[in-house]
Amino acid sequence: MIVHNIKNVTPASLADAVFGRKLELMQEIKPWKEKASQGWLDCRHKTWKIALREFKKLNNVKEYFIQCPDQTAKYPDDSIRIYYTSHG
Repeated sequence: MIVHNIKNVTPASLADAVFGRKLELMQEIKPWKEKASQGWLDCRHKTWKIALREFKKLNNVKEYFIQCPDQTAKYPDDSIRIYYTSHG
């Protein structure tokens, strides 16, 4: 699963569909990730969407990037790495 809201970058819905698009996205996003801050979404007992909403509110997030396996019964990860930039 790839989720991001970075302007002027391949949409995550396209990049997540085909392996070649993922490689293109990683090349596009590499310079942005080097400048971005890193954190962790706390997904314990909640979905990544709820965790992302809470993280964005607490950290005043402007743009973000998440890449991880889908949350399923076989992969119930309780934390997800997030790269982000903040407002001001």
